[in-house]
Amino acid sequence: MSGKRFASSRFVLRSYPAREEVQYFAESLGWVVASTEKKAPPFSGTEIIWSSSGGEALRYMEDEMTGNCYVTVEASTGEEVQRLGEAVVDELLPWEREELVFAVDTASDEMEFGLAVIRLSIAAPRRTDETILQRVRSALTHDDARVRDMGIVATTYSPWPEYVPLLRDIAQGDSEHKLRERSRSVLESYAAAGVGEDE
Repeated sequence: MSGKRFASSRFVLRSYPAREEVQYFAESLGWVVASTEKKAPPFSGTEIIWSSSGGEALRYMEDEMTGNCYVTVEASTGEEVQRLGEAVVDELLPWEREELVFAVDTASDEMEFGLAVIRLSIAAPRRTDETILQRVRSALTHDDARVRDMGIVATTYSPWPEYVPLLRDIAQGDSEHKLRERSRSVLESYAAAGVGEDE
């Protein structure tokens, strides 16, 4: 099917894995599996795509690196994406944005905080969201190197230009060699995608 394609933001599911419930949802729509792919590191996981006869698609990802599952929907019109997204919310009950923000703000320790930031960032929209940006910034500038590391992971899901100076600070001055290297790698991927501070 040719022409412009529209896609939703990621809907983060409450369970991991969530393959059976997503499969049931897709089959209830009469959709069939179009492809199954095992992703290579650093984005290890399994991606399954179901498609309809009309060209709509449901893309499911088991993200082994972070222990999260999420789906997106794709269609030829924004209105159809909206309709399918509402069906995902009604049937698969993904985490709501407010719940994801609350999980970050009420985390009981550093690891819980970092993992919650990653989960929130997976659900981030394509355009910068100040609420999410503030929390990812808190992770990237955290005293605990483990949290900074998870903050770096969080920036890989939605490459916002506001992340560039934060990643550059880590790449140039973090006390942990591993984090400096990882930030440089993310910055290189941003540059390849044409993402910069002046976007």
